[in-house]
Amino acid sequence: LAEQGPTGSEGTVSYLVADIGDPDTVLRSLAVRETIDLTRPAAVLLGAVIPYITSVDVPNMLKRYTGALAPGSILVLSHGTYDFDRPKVRRMQEVYESFGIPSHMRGEHELRALMDHAGVTVLPPGIVATNQWRPDGAVEADASEACMYGLWGRTG
Repeated sequence: LAEQGPTGSEGTVSYLVADIGDPDTVLRSLAVRETIDLTRPAAVLLGAVIPYITSVDVPNMLKRYTGALAPGSILVLSHGTYDFDRPKVRRMQEVYESFGIPSHMRGEHELRALMDHAGVTVLPPGIVATNQWRPDGAVEADASEACMYGLWGRTG
């Protein structure tokens, strides 16, 4: 575990090297405590990381993170899925697995269940293919070309 928290007049930037699957360690860290005021709304960005967390209970891990956030905080997530192009995603998984990196892809219903369990209200445009994700919903893209869902939601 390594952490750094240089502070300047324009804000604070920190980094933490830790296991994301251990929310208690992350949330108790000096880097988080000195950088993020968890009594005020904040944003958590989980880009393409959740599928590769296979050694912990992911629903409860997410719930632990979102439970530590102030109401009105935002969770942004992208997640691999078989829902659009199963052969492409399976090939991708095989490459990762050849390097000892297991993964668990989730479909739209599983992601909705994760968000419900974590107390996150999914915001428009909902859980959609990443190549179709736009807050206003206006985009022309073929979901079959995607291998991931994207979503954002509000806690509390």
